Amino acid sequence: MAKQEEADKVVDNMLDNMLDEGKFNTFVPFGTASQDNPSFNASKYWRGPVWLDQALYGVEALQNYGYYDDAVRMSKKMFDNAEGLMGDGPIREN
Repeated sequence: MAKQEEADKVVDNMLDNMLDEGKFNTFVPFGTASQDNPSFNASKYWRGPVWLDQALYGVEALQNYGYYDDAVRMSKKMFDNAEGLMGDGPIREN
């Protein structure tokens, strides 16, 4: 596990990038590439789609280092917007 000082640097980077709606805070947050990346393409594997197992790491990182409000906000956004999570339909892989 990272030391608190190291974790704070990672979380500062996350807060600057992962929570930015022009980068990783998309309709379903924590995509695999930033929206401002020239290679971003929401329909291409590892170029922008959200993989829920990977997004969980982002939420857990926020939570593990005390950024509870941000973790809750991003989790809520995922559950509100990801297809199939709250209904009877299939959960899309990405």
